[in-house]
Amino acid sequence: MRKSIAGLKPYAPNLEASGCKMDANENPYDIPADVKKEMLGMFMKEDFNRYPDPVASRLKRALSAHLNVRPESIVFGNGSDEIIACLIQAYAGPGDCIVVPSPTFVMYELIARAAGVRPLRVEAGAGFGINPEMFIKAVSWPSAKLSFIASPNNPTGVVFNKKELVKIIEAARGIVVIDEAYFDFSGETLLPLLKKYKNLAVLRTFSKSFSMAGLRLGYIAAGPDIIEAVNRVRLPYNVNMLTQEAAIVALKRSKKIEKSIKVVIKERERMYNEIKGLYDVPRSSANFFYIKVKDAAKARRAFAAKGISVRAFTEGPCAGRIRLTVGKPAENNRAINILKRGV
Repeated sequence: MRKSIAGLKPYAPNLEASGCKMDANENPYDIPADVKKEMLGMFMKEDFNRYPDPVASRLKRALSAHLNVRPESIVFGNGSDEIIACLIQAYAGPGDCIVVPSPTFVMYELIARAAGVRPLRVEAGAGFGINPEMFIKAVSWPSAKLSFIASPNNPTGVVFNKKELVKIIEAARGIVVIDEAYFDFSGETLLPLLKKYKNLAVLRTFSKSFSMAGLRLGYIAAGPDIIEAVNRVRLPYNVNMLTQEAAIVALKRSKKIEKSIKVVIKERERMYNEIKGLYDVPRSSANFFYIKVKDAAKARRAFAAKGISVRAFTEGPCAGRIRLTVGKPAENNRAINILKRGV
């Protein structure tokens, strides 16, 4: 085993998930049945004995029309994690670092360390916002080859100030990746700035608003140099045929699928109004809450006793907090009742 991975801990999903899953930031609503049937119809037309389109040409054209960007500005991955790994592999090596806010999505750091790249954490500012002065200082270092900024951030749910993000992009020596996995729940995006900044990349996923977490599809939109770099290290046939076909249908039927976003946002605001006076919890622009509790492990057990799974942070920068995903109204009522009783 390489020394760079000897001290790593594997990502630890909740393998004892209760009946009500409010721990993984999934969309609580599945793809509508009629859309699923359309997807299945597309599957039946395909030859399963053939490799999938290596560049997902049809899907790329469909997504480019949906986003209003050029097809050649897009690369797909087997989930966003694969794109993160490709970016780090393409741009950073031993002696280099990636810059991330703290706290944030754990996979940036895990993938970087596995590649022998040092993660440089920049502590959050007031209200879990970005700390622009410290971040600008960090991204100005010659060894800072990449920066990953999730906005809305995971696990806090806070969306970062766009003007501050632009200042960071302008100051950075390396690539700045804005992870917009939860963009649909906030409406804030830097996608229109891709033409202006060659060092900007926008990372997104089909897991959340498109309810396709089980099919694993992420993508990056960026300028030609970044796209070429990712393609140089991306594995061939990385997105399977079923996922490609399902995503094409999902984009065609996006208005129907994305109705769930409005429901989740409405529920998020209702939940926040119920719990904001009881706990230290920042206003969320995503589909989850970052809640300070007395004891995270005990809180997890209290929820589990009522059949609800939550993400509990017992160590690191998030210690003493839980992350609670917005579910369906009845599920949210159960979670609110537990929180009102005190955890």
